Amino acid sequence: MRVFLREHSLLAASVGLVIVSYESSAVGWLAVVGLAGFLYWLFRQERAKTAFWGGFAFGFLTLGANIRWFLAARPEEWAGIGSESTAFFLKVFVWFGLAAILALGVALFSVAFVALRSRKWFDLAFIPSLWVLFEYARNWFFVFASWGDQSVLMPNWAFGALGYAFIGTPLAFLSRAVGLYGLSFVGAALAALASFAYLRYRFGERKAALWGAALLGGALALLFAVSFALKSAPLTRGPPIRVGLLQTEFAPPAFYTRSLAAMVAEDARSGKLAEPLDLAVFPEGSQLFVYAYTGLEREVLDRLFGGNGGALITSAARVADGGRFNQILYRDSNGATLAAQDKYFLIPTGEFMPWLLQWLLQGLGRQEDLRRFESLRAVTRGAAPEQTVALGGYRVGSVSCSGIISPEMYRGLVAGGANVLVNAASQGIFRGSPFFLSQAEIYARFQAVSLARPFLQSSQGGFAYIIGASGALIAKPASLESAVLYGSVEPVSTVTPFARFGHAPILLLSSAVVAAVLGLRMKIRFRT
Repeated sequence: MRVFLREHSLLAASVGLVIVSYESSAVGWLAVVGLAGFLYWLFRQERAKTAFWGGFAFGFLTLGANIRWFLAARPEEWAGIGSESTAFFLKVFVWFGLAAILALGVALFSVAFVALRSRKWFDLAFIPSLWVLFEYARNWFFVFASWGDQSVLMPNWAFGALGYAFIGTPLAFLSRAVGLYGLSFVGAALAALASFAYLRYRFGERKAALWGAALLGGALALLFAVSFALKSAPLTRGPPIRVGLLQTEFAPPAFYTRSLAAMVAEDARSGKLAEPLDLAVFPEGSQLFVYAYTGLEREVLDRLFGGNGGALITSAARVADGGRFNQILYRDSNGATLAAQDKYFLIPTGEFMPWLLQWLLQGLGRQEDLRRFESLRAVTRGAAPEQTVALGGYRVGSVSCSGIISPEMYRGLVAGGANVLVNAASQGIFRGSPFFLSQAEIYARFQAVSLARPFLQSSQGGFAYIIGASGALIAKPASLESAVLYGSVEPVSTVTPFARFGHAPILLLSSAVVAAVLGLRMKIRFRT
């Protein structure tokens, strides 16, 4: 046992560092340090079996910690699950199963690492590429594990991606060139350099270790310089727009138009609403300003927009063709509907039941729970992804709630001309997890900085916030109490390289590098 603990203490310490890195963007860089420790542990392994199970343990513990907010859900309250014990079993089953699916990507990376590594400098050429490909692959593992009738074939679930570690650092602006997986490549390359330099040191090769340390320092200096250049590149900005974002509590009492009217009147008296708005955003599920405006609604809008016109984004529900759709509704202050788009990216277990869970509930004899879920929660996917909408002199790209984690959906909106990004969220089902709210904020900051767009969120059960095109948090309420958040942002029209090309360049480069290394290894083995 003592030998086992000594051999694997570094693996345990690496797990701890990665888990701590998730707690705040300020310490996100610890994930790179943790990965360096894990790679050093892998360098020392001789057997593929040990590498597989060590990688699986590393992945399960770190990625399980990253999605632990699943355990804060209470499906007996909102999903129609009639038994608390069944609800508890289901959420633990979902968390455990998805953590294992994600961990499989790390385990397979570990086996490939041991098979291809030579413990020479050449290894540094393929380790980052290998990491990125398996990080991308586990995204797809999650897609298929949670597949159901309303799923979309898009790699939207980037849970625990190493690239998020840089959002609180000056290197975040590299994402404008290479995106999330490009940042993961950078993180894996730095971790590989550090672990390899330490490996040479432990082998007694002090000169090689110094070279490794020098390369690491030089790489960091170069990366900081490139990131600074990307940050400093001028952006084409439009005139500022005044915005108001509604944040409501998830718990009773219910939030009605009368509640909003009282809040807005108080904001006007206190000076918080000092200038008329150009845009107001309401959370998913709010159902505010959906129908012909009442007298009270017009009174609220007159206070918000000052009678000068303006636009609002709200959420509506519609039933058509035997399905229930969640809809993003764009309206002007006079009541005209500017655009209506059905939600395209739905969340499994929240808006549809994955096939795997359907079979499980049927096997447990809980058909009634499935029927209640269909009645209370089931939503039909829209026919196409959300599109940008012109609101005066700027274009808005808006998605609902779960879309905040998807780099591809927001990238598509920017490619389609969006100057401002919006998320209308309903996050109350995870209200027991402050960790979820902090992770969602990191996702939002990545969208803003990588695409060079201001990001606005209104939320039910979570925080509203205004994030600038640099990824900096401009405004956020002090608590989760109901409030309207006011501020201004400048629409941006500059298209970043990541917005234009996506992740295709880094994925193609990584594939080519791994294929070349694999071919070389096979050629050497064939000759011997």
